[in-house]
Amino acid sequence: TFGILIIAFLVYINYYQNRMYNETINKGSKIRTFVTQIDCTDSRKAKSRLYFRNNNNELKHVNVSYSECLKYNSGDTISLFAHEKEDWYEIDPNYVKSSVR
Repeated sequence: TFGILIIAFLVYINYYQNRMYNETINKGSKIRTFVTQIDCTDSRKAKSRLYFRNNNNELKHVNVSYSECLKYNSGDTISLFAHEKEDWYEIDPNYVKSSVR
């Protein structure tokens, strides 16, 4: 039964992340801002993050893959979507960063 609970929890987390991604991309507001800090983590336990300031000048982050993180430098402009109700951000899937630092 413990194994079933773990599987159910993992399925729920996957569902929740996919739902938030879709809602944010489809209904969220678009933001262009600057990367203020970068935390590229090559680990299964932690996600890489790009830090930025939102429209209220609050420090926020967006999770990205390690390989995507390596493409950014502090000061780069990023395009992302902000969820309309939650504190959740996603990189604009149409914004392609091709240069490597």
